Amino acid sequence: MSIEVVAMRLILVTVLSAVIGFEREVNNANAGLKTHMIVGVGATIVALISEQIEFETIERVISMQEISSAFRVDPSRLIAQVVSGIGFLGQVQLSSRSATFQV
Repeated sequence: MSIEVVAMRLILVTVLSAVIGFEREVNNANAGLKTHMIVGVGATIVALISEQIEFETIERVISMQEISSAFRVDPSRLIAQVVSGIGFLGQVQLSSRSATFQV
């Protein structure tokens, strides 16, 4: 993957995350501009790394057929960790919100 493609994807996700975050800040929601931009860019970087690992593994399997059974590629494993992390952020957000209402 070329550096131009990576840069384009990162710029695109930054702009789209900023739009969502800005809309939430205008409505005084908790997770605002910075939060959405950090989560969006972080998730994109993990997805790009996962994609690169998959491509490199496939290239090695093609070049070394005799050891192809030793290689396993599961690109969804890294993405699943991103989903888990976002779920954790959501739970923290809900916990802090409920703590303020109980006081």
